[in-house]
Amino acid sequence: MKCAKAIVFSWACTLSLGVVACGDDDGATSGGGSTPISTGIDPTKSIADLTDAEVKTLYETDKAALADTNLITGMCTLTGIVAGITLDGSGEATVDITACEAARDTCVAEGTPIVTSADCDSATLPTDCTATIEEFEACSNAQLALADEMFAGISCSSELTEMTGGQATEPADPPECVVLDDKCPGLNEAEESVGAPGPDSRFFANDDQCDEPGMCDVGTGTTDCNQVGAM
Repeated sequence: MKCAKAIVFSWACTLSLGVVACGDDDGATSGGGSTPISTGIDPTKSIADLTDAEVKTLYETDKAALADTNLITGMCTLTGIVAGITLDGSGEATVDITACEAARDTCVAEGTPIVTSADCDSATLPTDCTATIEEFEACSNAQLALADEMFAGISCSSELTEMTGGQATEPADPPECVVLDDKCPGLNEAEESVGAPGPDSRFFANDDQCDEPGMCDVGTGTTDCNQVGAM
């Protein structure tokens, strides 16, 4: 399935962090948001030269970042907005604030909506990547800052016209991420290979989590998500 991009800013669910992150059973919720990420690995070390233990550390650090309250609330607010969209007699879309808040609160109570349960122990990264840990962290932190900026401007009370004006399209990658992509063009593909990706889920199929709660296209059902209505 494809992310619906019109008003839910689904680019946020494609942050490199969102693809990298994997889960375990402890449900830890630390780090992330506007707080800079630091893996604790030598910043000058090439990603291609990481040990298995360091790769696992990289993934687990990103997983912890995605458990940040700001990101959870932001993603859940997007979920609530989609759940609260109604059409009037003329076909104009508005957001039912009560329905939005209820869906948002349920999402927040259920935990981290953008962390998958892929196994960090099986994580691998490209062997020809010349990017350093410092460059990886710079891209991740730039994307987190971009997400923070976006989430700060939306709520269940936001008018749809406010959110679609100038923000409906996917913004350009931060310069830090352009550098990372140039030096490690296979990174996204490697990250997406963690777990069990499939056509029925944007990130990972059959992981017992809805990878994009409330963000599926009309008529689209996935292994881990129920169908959702039109936006």
